Amino acid sequence: PIPCVPWQSQTSGQYQRRVHGEYFKSMMWLGRIDMRIAGGEEMGQDPSAPRRTWFLSVILSSLLRDGAFKNWTYFNKLCEMLIGVTDSMTFSQLRTVMERAEVSLDSLKTEEDLTDFQTKVLESSYGTQHIQGAVYEASTDPNVAQVELPRSFTFLGQKFVMDSWVLGELVFDKVMYNGQKVGRRVPSSLDVAFAVFQN
Repeated sequence: PIPCVPWQSQTSGQYQRRVHGEYFKSMMWLGRIDMRIAGGEEMGQDPSAPRRTWFLSVILSSLLRDGAFKNWTYFNKLCEMLIGVTDSMTFSQLRTVMERAEVSLDSLKTEEDLTDFQTKVLESSYGTQHIQGAVYEASTDPNVAQVELPRSFTFLGQKFVMDSWVLGELVFDKVMYNGQKVGRRVPSSLDVAFAVFQN
């Protein structure tokens, strides 16, 4: 596994050199390595970890000056046009939240400042994920709530596509029958054919 920011891990196979070499690996890093800014405590995450990554996200946004932000916006819009909307918080959304909360990098000086800002993010829909792009642990106990994906910020995050969403919704612990969680571990391509294409 690869140590990520700051507590998640992913398999190194995704970042092996392919035909397109360094470009492929760079795009995988920018799309897959996310900064989880809220949630995840039920999965054993250190409660203070989201605040640290949230602060890092604000720093990155502040470093992205006007010219660089314009280039990022152009490239991100191109990707969203070709693939789908970003399944995490983007730089433009982060800036919107900061402006509405009247927050700047200089104003975030204490742990309490970060916590208050984090609360305002949770009151919005920004950073909500719909696609399970990483490994999550879930309880088999039907009385324990289903896993809720943490709020996330990415540089050029993975995009929302229907087949990925369907495959994630039809496995444990999303599938319930007679009040019990169904232990379905592996989805099928037929799931996509039926749920997306009604075939």
